[in-house]
Amino acid sequence: MRLDTKIYMKHIKKMLFNLRGIFFVLMCTCISRGQAQDYTNFQEHIRESFRSKPGLDIRVDLRNSFITTRLAQVRGVKLGLDYNSTVKLGLSYNWLESDIIRKVTDDQGNAIGANLKYRYIAPYFEYAFYRKDPWEISIPVHLGLGLANYEYRQTQLVRLPSRFILSYEPYMVARYVVLKYFGIGAGVGYRLVFIGNSALQENFNSPIYVFKFQLLLGRIWSDINKTNN
Repeated sequence: MRLDTKIYMKHIKKMLFNLRGIFFVLMCTCISRGQAQDYTNFQEHIRESFRSKPGLDIRVDLRNSFITTRLAQVRGVKLGLDYNSTVKLGLSYNWLESDIIRKVTDDQGNAIGANLKYRYIAPYFEYAFYRKDPWEISIPVHLGLGLANYEYRQTQLVRLPSRFILSYEPYMVARYVVLKYFGIGAGVGYRLVFIGNSALQENFNSPIYVFKFQLLLGRIWSDINKTNN
């Protein structure tokens, strides 16, 4: 019996929504029991972090989501500042990795499959509200500004007109540091598109889920500097 794709994707989205709820409950539990940090509120915690000397935040990022019910992976590189391993902010470059194909008409009037491309820069802010080695739970937020278009290749690469996309991506991630410079983690969130979602034949609004194996380049850089000094 063939499983209907729409029903299948609906169940996946429901599962991800439930996972997001679990993370929210976990956050509330940590705060209510006083297991987060010994600060009266998160604003004081953030202000205190900014008083420390910042380190370098360098990371390779990988997030999974859906575009019009189809799986899509977003890859990114982050470069910013790390304040006491509590607040991280900076700029990231992100691009879509997927096989999303749409039929378009070429110059000769023939139907041809074109691949969706999406690239954007995103100022990011990340707040780690719970840190107790080897665990860390944080809330990253991305504000994406970029371009999306379709491309196809015949005798040469043809790029169709691009559309501006403005997106907002909040999510929650739990990370476990296995070794000093390596961590594994998982998280859930949501991507909201404020501008450009109706300009293409795709729906970019989607749950986000993250499974990551992370090389902690910021820690490596910090230890190198300490050694040199």
